Amino acid sequence: MKSAAQDAVKSYRRKCDYLEIRLHTEKSTSLSLATKEVDSIKEKLDSGGCVRVLKNGAWGFSSFTNPLSLKRAAEDAFQMALAVGGGDGKLVPVEPVTATYNVEILNDPFHIPLGRKMDLLWSYNERILSGTGPTWNSRVSYFDSVIDLFYLNS
Repeated sequence: MKSAAQDAVKSYRRKCDYLEIRLHTEKSTSLSLATKEVDSIKEKLDSGGCVRVLKNGAWGFSSFTNPLSLKRAAEDAFQMALAVGGGDGKLVPVEPVTATYNVEILNDPFHIPLGRKMDLLWSYNERILSGTGPTWNSRVSYFDSVIDLFYLNS
């Protein structure tokens, strides 16, 4: 997906005043218990992004949820900026910056088996239900997520 974004910037660099592409990929796990039953177990992988274009002072925007739609989204944003036309949008000239930021993951939640995560939930749930005083219902939830963001502009 990153190479497709770089290709789109190359394709539109001369056609517009400015182009930016943001890509987002998220992998997540969500678990939930309700009293003594499993309420939900979900593992997801989501991806998508958006494109903004500035052409002759007018902005165009398009978003997508299918990475294969990136080229189409770039064209849609470009056409939208053309259709709006003649705005007063401007960019302040700045020097280019290239940067990468990686977060060190000490304990990657995706290396922990789902069964171990469920065992942890059941142990917390049991503590709640076996506590002093009347407890009839409980809800215990777990969520983890890893997000990869990529930003590129002309």
